[in-house]
Amino acid sequence: MISRCGPAVLEDRSVDVAVELGGMAVVTVQVGQCGSQVGSELLTHLWRDAHDALLGSRDRDYRETSLERFFGLCAQGKRYARAVLVDMEPKAVRASLASARRAGWSYHPHSAFYQQRGSGNNWAYGYGVAGTQWGKDVMAIVRMQVEQCDRLAGFLPMLSLAGGTGSGLGSRLTQLLRDEYPKALIVNHVTWPFSSGEVIVQSYNAMLSLAALHDASDAVLFHENDGVHDTCRQHLGLARPGLRDINRLIAQHLATMMQPAHPHTLPFYSCDPLGDLTGSLVPSPEFRLLSVQAVPELAERIRDFTCYLWTSLLRDLSTDSRRCNPVKSTSRPSCVSRLLVLRGKDTGSAEYAELAAPSSFPAWVPPERGLTVWTCSRPFGGHEKSAALLTNEVPPSLNDSLRRAWDMFNARAYVHQYIEHGVTEDDFLSSFSVLEQVLSSYRHL
Repeated sequence: MISRCGPAVLEDRSVDVAVELGGMAVVTVQVGQCGSQVGSELLTHLWRDAHDALLGSRDRDYRETSLERFFGLCAQGKRYARAVLVDMEPKAVRASLASARRAGWSYHPHSAFYQQRGSGNNWAYGYGVAGTQWGKDVMAIVRMQVEQCDRLAGFLPMLSLAGGTGSGLGSRLTQLLRDEYPKALIVNHVTWPFSSGEVIVQSYNAMLSLAALHDASDAVLFHENDGVHDTCRQHLGLARPGLRDINRLIAQHLATMMQPAHPHTLPFYSCDPLGDLTGSLVPSPEFRLLSVQAVPELAERIRDFTCYLWTSLLRDLSTDSRRCNPVKSTSRPSCVSRLLVLRGKDTGSAEYAELAAPSSFPAWVPPERGLTVWTCSRPFGGHEKSAALLTNEVPPSLNDSLRRAWDMFNARAYVHQYIEHGVTEDDFLSSFSVLEQVLSSYRHL
């Protein structure tokens, strides 16, 4: 059964009906090297949290809701991830399969698809060539996962915007998901490349991807490598953070927001995580870009000596210099909406009035809809208290990336490599136009 409904549908239902419905499943689609690595780390966080020895039997609902969302049951009674691994090279897929086994969980035996050559960091090849040639095969694996879900909430495609497979094939697969499952929710997670440049054509790849996802996705969660790298250095004490460190922190952020929590007005865990998320944060199809932050971010060696206070945690979220639009007193709206997830002790004592200030949101957003709060009394990730903040706002790198893409396109730099695989100059112009409209919409909140 497939559902595509937001929280407004649940508000009119009784508690008994909602509990009877049970949890809804999310199928992750991990595309390319980055998508495979971040997805694997995310599932490991979710698995370990659900099997935390401290959980015991006092909150069986939490464990069952968490596992039902992201892990299915095979005939032998063992759980496997509701996930599909996709890459045009075998290395990252094999590494993710091995990492899962070491962490104590596993992918379905038939959940991986890979080939023996990459996409050459070319969005057009990933989208037009690999997508056309292998899209049906990947969708057959997705279909197998969906058939194992009693109730499907939707899909979580995970990809990078830099290379060819994640950006190009990831965009094509997202469109195929929309075509085949029009009533299911699709919430993409994208990793923005380093501004210093991972790939010379990354601005092209990022713009073509975001334009495609804007039409096919219900929401796009994003992390920027620059900001996450700085966090690893400044807060985790890593002198030279590697990609694994960055991916692990991104996964921790995502897990903090995705584990079971109570919508503020309801006494039970959300049964439709993607529907409640998009219903709270995406009031209009024009605004689909969601930043993700989570606190605390601490090195292991100082966790035991840390005093957790809601005041300081929420202040960190509000003033974090890595945020796109730090919360501050201003008459100009800084975002469309926010979702705050509080986990741990005394969530009822947390003061978040600054995050809910009406001046932060456009006038057309009702005051009670600007900030949505979810809570869970159970600690997460070894922290006595933790919080995640999702904000509907424009990525700070979007304007610069679009400008670079325009500069390269005006010089016709590398355009022939895309034309060779079926992307026309009009496709570039159309993508740029879509993103200029997105930027304009956010600037005129």
